[in-house]
Amino acid sequence: MNTKATLMHIFSTITLLGSSASWAQELTLSDAQKMARENNPSIRQMNSEVEISRAKVTKALAPQLPQVNATARHLLDQKFQVMEVSLGPTPIEFPVRQPLSQVTLGASLLVFDGFGTWNNYRSAKYERSAKELELERAEFELNQRVRDQYFKALGSQALVEVAKQSVSMLEAHLDDVKNMIKGGVATKLDLLKVEVQLEDAKTDLLAAEDNAVLSVAQLARVLGVNSITGPLHGKLPVLESEMLKKLDLTKAERVDRRALLNKEESAIAKSSASLSAWSPKIYLFGQQEWYNFESSDIGGNSRFKDAYTVGVMLNWNLFDGGASTAERTIALEEIKKTREGLRALDQSIPVDIDFWKRKLTHGIAVYQSGLSGIKKSEETIRLAKSAVRAGTRTNTEVLDAEHDLNVAKAKVVHAQIDAVESVSNLELALGKSLDILPGKEK
Repeated sequence: MNTKATLMHIFSTITLLGSSASWAQELTLSDAQKMARENNPSIRQMNSEVEISRAKVTKALAPQLPQVNATARHLLDQKFQVMEVSLGPTPIEFPVRQPLSQVTLGASLLVFDGFGTWNNYRSAKYERSAKELELERAEFELNQRVRDQYFKALGSQALVEVAKQSVSMLEAHLDDVKNMIKGGVATKLDLLKVEVQLEDAKTDLLAAEDNAVLSVAQLARVLGVNSITGPLHGKLPVLESEMLKKLDLTKAERVDRRALLNKEESAIAKSSASLSAWSPKIYLFGQQEWYNFESSDIGGNSRFKDAYTVGVMLNWNLFDGGASTAERTIALEEIKKTREGLRALDQSIPVDIDFWKRKLTHGIAVYQSGLSGIKKSEETIRLAKSAVRAGTRTNTEVLDAEHDLNVAKAKVVHAQIDAVESVSNLELALGKSLDILPGKEK
């Protein structure tokens, strides 16, 4: 027993560790998007909402299907009611007997209810379709969020490398200036300037490292896991002017817009269903009974008789306390709500498309400018170092050129991150993938 308990404890521990959902392997963008779909709490909640909406369809149709029920009753003790019957001068009392044992099997079928069940069924089907479309949209949005955060994490790591290079360059400069002071070429002022820039670079490095850690933590949050300890495998996209020519800005039919349309149809059907409360309901019914008046024994000696009834029943609720009126008011307000949502969405789509297209255009221009700045800064550094060796320039020109180089590198990384965000938001506004990011992982 102890061995079995130990094995069960080990198994439960392994299961618990697995359910903690941390990621220690190399993580690609496609891995991240797949993991998010499986672990993101919002997606899991929406999956449950879809299943609930599907069950509501079955529930809404149920009243239109045959209803079958069975009851059984056996009296353990009894004192029957007494009814007086006047057959002469003195009334005679007769006991009003009931079956000592009774089994009843009944069935009913709703023939007409003012189309209330049918409209409720239609409403549930539209609601189910809306939930399925909302789930599809949520998964699409999640893919964009994962891609944005994934490239932000990659970019933050690239910025750490830029900050490290800046610190390394300044530390090398500090050593050079100290040697130059010994040779009488540099002054204390040059040393102080490098030391100040080095301190600033070290604080910038700390900030970049903190941002990198936070970016990975934010990525883990989007994925729905506790942590990501493995490296990210990927590169920031190369941005080209040709990307703008490949943009297909023809609007696709957004699934969230279709979801709103289905919600509107669901509310319209629900409003129609509320009117059925004023309509009579007609049922066909049948009932078969087996009963025993003679003996309370329910064994083999019991003598049961049988009876049956078949007929039509009408039920007309003339007043329901205002429940149907309230349901209709709710449905009409839901119609207004969804129509306003559609109007707001239609107004926002062209504005979002234009805004993010401009942002993408600006991001590509900044990227190209940054690349040009890197080349020019590298050439400036080479020339400044040659001039310093020739004695025609000071170390300050080299420091300024290297600072410009690091600024240009950071500029390129930020432009790449912004471009990914712009493309993702363009895709969200259009409701479709653009496939214009070079090297984008499928």
